[in-house]
Amino acid sequence: MNARILFSKVLISVLMLAVVCTWFGCNSKKTSNQQETTIPTLRLGAMSSMDYLPFVIARQQGVYDSLGLQLEIIPFFSANDRDAALMAGEIDGTVTDYTGAMMQNAGGMPVKMVMKLDGLFYMITSAQSGVKSMADLKGKQIATSNNTVIHYATERMLADAGLMPEDVTWVDINKIPLRLEMLRENKIDASVLPDPFATIGSNAGCTRVISSANGNEPIECTGLIFDAQILEQKEAAIRLLIEGYNEGIKYLQSHRPEEYTDILTEYVRVPAKLVPSVITPQYKMATLPHPQDLESVKAWLVQRKLIPETFAMDSLIDRRFFAQ
Repeated sequence: MNARILFSKVLISVLMLAVVCTWFGCNSKKTSNQQETTIPTLRLGAMSSMDYLPFVIARQQGVYDSLGLQLEIIPFFSANDRDAALMAGEIDGTVTDYTGAMMQNAGGMPVKMVMKLDGLFYMITSAQSGVKSMADLKGKQIATSNNTVIHYATERMLADAGLMPEDVTWVDINKIPLRLEMLRENKIDASVLPDPFATIGSNAGCTRVISSANGNEPIECTGLIFDAQILEQKEAAIRLLIEGYNEGIKYLQSHRPEEYTDILTEYVRVPAKLVPSVITPQYKMATLPHPQDLESVKAWLVQRKLIPETFAMDSLIDRRFFAQ
């Protein structure tokens, strides 16, 4: 009897051990499968512009789904709100410009730029200004937002035409929609605008005199930044983001704006009837910002005492995503 009892106890123990092992094994396999099927995510902030169009196209065309990246694009209508969201960790990265990125970095924000973007700025003149060329701007009123990328681009365009900042009268108007409205009402002579405002202004009788891409020296000054901690945590996801960006460019190179009207109206805010007149930037495959463009912006900011002369570009640019 004792032997039978002992045998029963051993048999029960063996069976219980087998059940436990099986349960843990299944759970372990389930956990492993869960890890394998976890989709990386990124939250990208942007204001209405052509800069981030390849990202939107890639998402809408299912490129990021096929790459295994869940991309959320969060629109902003204020640069201050966008930057505050980045500081608060509400977004992982954002489309921005070199001037803002350098000032943020110099001010202690842990942001890093990973690639340049290809948005355009246009010198737009009012219908009654009489300005048909950059040379005609001498003595005219130019509206801008002081110490911003628009201000920088305006001075670069003037310099390219042989004009000095003192050759024009500066009018400080922060909000782009207000500058556009004053152009349309002939209350100012000129202003540098991005799309969709440049297209809207052109349709209202204003003139596109020149773009940031077609001067003697093209002006490239927008890029993509991420919080430095996010770069470490989500490096693989950012690589997928950049891969999808390049696929988005391939689509844009082979399709007319009318074929993605819904995207231009929703994300760039171009009125549907004006889509055929949109000028699409000559998008280039993802790459790092060009050193000469960065140094030009730095010199301008240093001259205006907005960043210290000791500002180190290596503190801003993260080069890990592109072979050197």
